[in-house]
Amino acid sequence: MINTINKPLYKYFENIDYALDVIENKQIHFENPAAYNDIFDCAMIWDKEKARTAMNTASNLLGRIFKYLEDEVIDYLKDINILASCTDDMNMGTISDIVAESLIEKYPHITSEWIIDKIHGGKDILVHAYNNLVSCFSENKYSLLMWGYYANNHTGACIEFKFDTILPEYRELVNALTKVNYTDGFIKEERGFDNYFTKSRQWEHEQEWRIACDTGGIEYVEFPFVSGIYLGCRMNDSDIAKFNKVGEKHNIPVFRAKPLTERYAITFK
Repeated sequence: MINTINKPLYKYFENIDYALDVIENKQIHFENPAAYNDIFDCAMIWDKEKARTAMNTASNLLGRIFKYLEDEVIDYLKDINILASCTDDMNMGTISDIVAESLIEKYPHITSEWIIDKIHGGKDILVHAYNNLVSCFSENKYSLLMWGYYANNHTGACIEFKFDTILPEYRELVNALTKVNYTDGFIKEERGFDNYFTKSRQWEHEQEWRIACDTGGIEYVEFPFVSGIYLGCRMNDSDIAKFNKVGEKHNIPVFRAKPLTERYAITFK
């Protein structure tokens, strides 16, 4: 998927040190969406029949293994090094979890926790796919809501990124930026990767863009596109001084949010 980014994007920060790191080291952070404030983030509905098939396959397989091959399974797990610390006295609950993990390759859209839940009798079919890490951006630097809950009640910062000039080595990363689609319905499993870029309309005010990818477990990725620094109207003087210093060092303009008096809005000076 190739996107043409003809506008700046913004990233809000509660943590001052993290925001400074983004500027100083020209990198962004990718995180697991499991901790996001939207409980449906990256969720999709798994087809009921496929869920039932997956559950039955896993349950039947484990049933056969545990009924006839307990000792052999323990030896096998040791041999293929699924769990290096596997011991002869390991209980079947633990073995069940380990074997369930091995089924993920066959059912890539299901998390290990979901399969384990099915094996143990769970009923939910709401699946969260957290195989990829995510980094989030917004088109809007003026959002009072986002300044409130992503920038620590206006004491944090918002970093601007522009993509006017992109070196070849960063083209793939920038092309991965995808605009979030806001809808009233769940993503079905057949649509796969779209679940990373689809959210409820209730979040539409965020005007979000995302990069979602397998970073190989690396949480920080080089991203040299910082073009502006915006500070919350409640930021303390010592933190303001830190941003002014790093902005001057890297020749990046620094702005401070100011509440307007004629309407519910902020401006930057």
